[in-house]
Amino acid sequence: DDISDVVVSLGDILKYSIHGKDVLVPLNEEVQYIESYLCIQKNRLEDRLCTSMEIQKEARACMVPKLILQPMVENAILHGIEPMKDGGRVRITAGLEQQNLLITIEDNGPGMAPEELEQCRAAVYSESGATDSIGMRNVHRRLRLHFGEEYGLAIESRHQEGTIVTLRMPGTRLSAEQGQMDIVIVDDEPKIRNGLSKLLDGRGNWHVTGTYADAMDALKNMAFCSPDVIITDIKMPEINGLDMIDRMRETDQE
Repeated sequence: DDISDVVVSLGDILKYSIHGKDVLVPLNEEVQYIESYLCIQKNRLEDRLCTSMEIQKEARACMVPKLILQPMVENAILHGIEPMKDGGRVRITAGLEQQNLLITIEDNGPGMAPEELEQCRAAVYSESGATDSIGMRNVHRRLRLHFGEEYGLAIESRHQEGTIVTLRMPGTRLSAEQGQMDIVIVDDEPKIRNGLSKLLDGRGNWHVTGTYADAMDALKNMAFCSPDVIITDIKMPEINGLDMIDRMRETDQE
């Protein structure tokens, strides 16, 4: 199973890397790419790598430069996790704050002493052809190029505590009026739920913004977003799909 997962992940990575000419993509697509990348890294590092992702629903539709996250995640694993004998944790979060999208990549690795941190920041923010921290410097420059000089990358680190890298950019969302069709999938069968998500997400202008195992969870989360299409199973625990749609209509009327 592990080998087949890696093969599928490699295929997803290759397809995402070479297909499409879009400079900006929905964050949700970047997240799916990173999930495939982490699948391969977990297979390589096994129990030495623990990961978690907390992506705000509203943030998933925000437009970000394509392939902007992978260098940051790779850097966290290379410098934060691999030097540790027992491994460590990489945590990725994304959310909207005052109309800006903030994405953080955090590790609990060896971190940097104050002098090292200053040297790292100087290399990242340098306008010259510095050879250190090339990946982070390129990400910083891409963000400034796309969105303006007030955006970019910030680095915080403490020796023996870990490092946090924050990407800041406008929280611009691709709406249905601009061509995107937001889809929510509700089904208590994981294979069906995940299969539909993989089948539909990224096909044309379709983007799966949420998948839920039960109607109550879906109702709670959809109170904060308005999907264009809802695909739901009829028979589910607690509330069936038809009752869920009725409750949504009642809420809209209120």
